[in-house]
Amino acid sequence: MQGVTVQVKGTTNTTATDTKGSFELRNVSPSDSISFSSIGFQNQTFAVKNRSLLTINLQTEASPLEQVVVVGYGTRKRRDVTGAITQVDANAFKFRSTT
Repeated sequence: MQGVTVQVKGTTNTTATDTKGSFELRNVSPSDSISFSSIGFQNQTFAVKNRSLLTINLQTEASPLEQVVVVGYGTRKRRDVTGAITQVDANAFKFRSTT
């Protein structure tokens, strides 16, 4: 899966998966744990141990979209948002020119 955030827990050592779902992290020790996160999926963390190859299957997160507001790289429940909220229909983007 493309665009999954991959981070060594407790550090700023972070990357994202490429179009094939592959990733590479440098300077990772066997005692580290790696966290995988993507909007709409449950976060998962795995211990590195002595593995150099990991196969990860992310599970979808069951949260009703009408009660979740996407904010940048995270989500907030609608009841916790105090600012303006708008809804954009996919058809609004259909006739926009791309640059």
